[in-house]
Amino acid sequence: MLEEDDLEGNEDEDMSAKLDPNGKANPNEKANLNEKATPKGKVKPNEIGLPIGMNELDEIEGLRDDVDYGFEEGVDDSDFHTYAHLLANSINDVKKYLRQMHVEFPTLVQHASPFNPPPENKFLRFERSVTIGDKHLSDDRKVLLRLQVSKLGLKGAELRKFLLLVGDRYNPEIDELKMSENRESSSLLNKKVLADTLIALITEAKKTDDQFADMPLDFSSRGYKPAPKFPTEWLPKLKKKRQVKANSKAKKKHGSNKKTKPKKKRATKKISS
Repeated sequence: MLEEDDLEGNEDEDMSAKLDPNGKANPNEKANLNEKATPKGKVKPNEIGLPIGMNELDEIEGLRDDVDYGFEEGVDDSDFHTYAHLLANSINDVKKYLRQMHVEFPTLVQHASPFNPPPENKFLRFERSVTIGDKHLSDDRKVLLRLQVSKLGLKGAELRKFLLLVGDRYNPEIDELKMSENRESSSLLNKKVLADTLIALITEAKKTDDQFADMPLDFSSRGYKPAPKFPTEWLPKLKKKRQVKANSKAKKKHGSNKKTKPKKKRATKKISS
């Protein structure tokens, strides 16, 4: 173990190494001491304007490699607020994507293809979500089916029975049927289940054994309130309308023929002062 005398001797040797033979401080060592001795509460900036030690940390993490923070050359950005640096970073991100678009757009144009809408006979639309990086999520196997009921070709009692069978899955405002399935292990199986269910519903709607005539269609669960037309039998007939108008005109003429007494004017006297 080291004793106190040994420690004091080591300190004397370090101090003697920093002094010249005449007993004065070595100018090189003096400069090093001045660099290390910074006032309390202040941090000396380094070459890139960050506090001492920050540039080494950024080099390790690769945070400042090939990054232009948007400040002009010769500007010390050590006094800028954090939000100023964030704003400069966002500006650099936009510049990066604009530069990337300018370089890659001519290549992407060569692979462009025109949009061809699907034909009218293909009106079934299956939708599913895909999570990149995870293939075993329960949400990814869910499949959603959308279609326009008017394109099924059902009319009259068949259409009414089909709407009774699908229930709340039908939206009367946009004439859309929406069904989903996620009980199977994959999206392909769920898609097949939806297709089989739709075929079974259409087959059942075309059966004539029971049309459910005593059950009314109710879309109140979706907040849909139909506006019935005003019954025309409640409106007054045209003859009565004309007679009412003629009577009103006659009353107006009769009232205008009456003589009205002129109003008496009040006598006023002028008082001269």
